[in-house]
Amino acid sequence: MKRQIILKPIFFGRLLLTFIFCGLVSELWAQTAKEYFLSGQAKRRQGQYTAAVAELSRAISLNASLVQAYELRGYCYSRLRKHKEALNDYNKAIGMGYESAMLYLNRGWAHYNLGEKVSACYDWEKSNLLGYKKAEQVLKKYCGF
Repeated sequence: MKRQIILKPIFFGRLLLTFIFCGLVSELWAQTAKEYFLSGQAKRRQGQYTAAVAELSRAISLNASLVQAYELRGYCYSRLRKHKEALNDYNKAIGMGYESAMLYLNRGWAHYNLGEKVSACYDWEKSNLLGYKKAEQVLKKYCGF
């Protein structure tokens, strides 16, 4: 004798609530990532670079596509003289398709501080081409053009 399974309407109601709950939780995570990013931004403005790195790392762990968090964390790493970590974050942001004059300027400084002058000059030139006029002074002083 086959056993017949009867699904009651209450089952579908609970299933629907579960899907709604999961959607809300993922939305809260996205919101939390933004909150951590904003907190990291504030800590960077206050010069609290270690705390900013922690906040930005949390934001990235919750939303790995938050490209500006990589750029800002890279800046904080640079201020902490962790140039390899800074370079990794700048490269990640660029690899995600993000480009800004300041991003290339800062990546240039990371390269320079790691003894990679040719790469630094390339990035400063890119920064200049993207409209950051002070990059021209850096190019003259450190690259000879």
